Amino acid sequence: MPFDQSSPAASWLAEARAVAGQVGAVHAPAEEVILLIGESLAQAHSSARHMAALAAGLAARLEEPEFRETLDGLSHSLDIVDHLQTHLQSQEAPLVRLGQDARGVRRALAGLAKIMAHILVLGVNARIEAARMAEKGEDFTVFTHSVCDLALRGRNAVQQALADLQRLEQTVMVASAVRQDFTREYESRLTMVSSRLASSISALHGRARKATAEIEHLPRDIEQVHHRIGLLVADLQIGDITRQRLEHVQEALSDLVRAAEREELDQDRRALLVNAVCDLQARQLVAVEAEFSGRTAAIAGNLASLSSVLAAIGKRAEAIHSGNGSETFLLEVDADIELVARIVDGYAEAGRSVKELLQTAAEAAQSMSGAIAAIADVDADLNILGLNASIKCGRLRSGGQALDVVAQELRVCAGETRNLAASVTRLLSDAEAAAAKLSAHNDLSELAELRDSLHHSVAHLRQLGGETAWVFQDLQRRGVTICAALEEAAQRLDIRHAHATAVRQAAGALERLAGATDPRLPPSDLQAARQEVFALLEGRYTMESERHVHHGRGPEDAAAGQEVDIDDLLF
Repeated sequence: MPFDQSSPAASWLAEARAVAGQVGAVHAPAEEVILLIGESLAQAHSSARHMAALAAGLAARLEEPEFRETLDGLSHSLDIVDHLQTHLQSQEAPLVRLGQDARGVRRALAGLAKIMAHILVLGVNARIEAARMAEKGEDFTVFTHSVCDLALRGRNAVQQALADLQRLEQTVMVASAVRQDFTREYESRLTMVSSRLASSISALHGRARKATAEIEHLPRDIEQVHHRIGLLVADLQIGDITRQRLEHVQEALSDLVRAAEREELDQDRRALLVNAVCDLQARQLVAVEAEFSGRTAAIAGNLASLSSVLAAIGKRAEAIHSGNGSETFLLEVDADIELVARIVDGYAEAGRSVKELLQTAAEAAQSMSGAIAAIADVDADLNILGLNASIKCGRLRSGGQALDVVAQELRVCAGETRNLAASVTRLLSDAEAAAAKLSAHNDLSELAELRDSLHHSVAHLRQLGGETAWVFQDLQRRGVTICAALEEAAQRLDIRHAHATAVRQAAGALERLAGATDPRLPPSDLQAARQEVFALLEGRYTMESERHVHHGRGPEDAAAGQEVDIDDLLF
């Protein structure tokens, strides 16, 4: 008899068709997400290897000989800076001594000026006495002229020495002021320089050690990446497995509709067929949902773990090279050392000013030495004149007594002049020694060596920082990109909840349809009546998991007897 479209069977079959349509549409969005995850895994695999290579390359740059030479050069620079600090403290005593010597010279020159003035007075007295002696026929004209001439020569030499002394004193005063300003300006800055250099050297050594330590973790990180990707690849097979199983459910329902519409089947036979197929496919859908939910939950966990491992690779590189900002720390250290170099340049300029002043002081002292030598000549000539005059006056007996007193006084002045000149000479020698000591302390060749070392360090660190900065930025960019891709994939995997809901809804509809067509037979009779249907469907299953459900075995029994099915490995 023809199939009655108004019979209850017609509504059963319409519902079965509707469920088949739902099942056919439910998996496409989830499969698209799974394909996206597969693409992200391929990208993650490539990026992980590249990130590890970049991180290893960054660490290797801190092990290069030139980098080690830069560290050694900076350590030597630190020694020089420490020496400069000591030099600042050692400048004060020689300058103080130079000032003291200048004051001693001024006192001695003041004494010489008095003596020269006294000799001029003696010269006038000598002329008066010589005029009286000329009336008696004794000529002392040469003596008196020589005395006045020597007195004038001595006075001029003293005035020249005083002029040189004023220049020396002025130079010492300016040098002291420069030194005080110099100390005030640079002493604290040199302390800062020393601290900065020590900190920079420590930072460079620390980063080199950290690079060695961090790089040891990379092989384990890469192994973790491979392990997680392997787990994800295995779990992603669930996409193809689920699609095939849903297709088989859809095909079974389509076959049910075609078979139930055959004319030769009666109402009871149709009901039994609908009951058997819907009950079995409902169980298949429940199993599909359970396996899909479990495997996709594992995928979400492994995606998070993979993202963490990739982030760890980036953090290891960051621990080696990152600075306070976004740039590599090498450029920050470079900036610190460049500041040190600028301070040293300022120090050198101040040192040149002091050195020029010391040269002026040394020239003044040498000029004074010439003036003192002239005074010493005056002293010798005065002594001879006085001696000759005393001898001549002695022959004149009482007639030359007054002039003899003048001659003896000249000899006394000559002695005093000799003593003061010797004192000035000694003080000038001390002053020249102090100036020479200060000049030696202001040797700028050590500063030139320091500047060259610092500028070389800056150049190398700037070059190395520039080369590694883009590598570091590329590594960070790759890490951010792949972690963002994995995070997006994990977020889109939330579709599994909608997938599970749709599959459960389809399973529930089939369970209700199976209940509506229950023939109310005893279990053994019902099993026998369904056997023909089960036999027809069994040959359509390609996966072991489907056969487990078909034969009614539970998950534990299925796991105990499961063999690897080639169809389960298709991905």
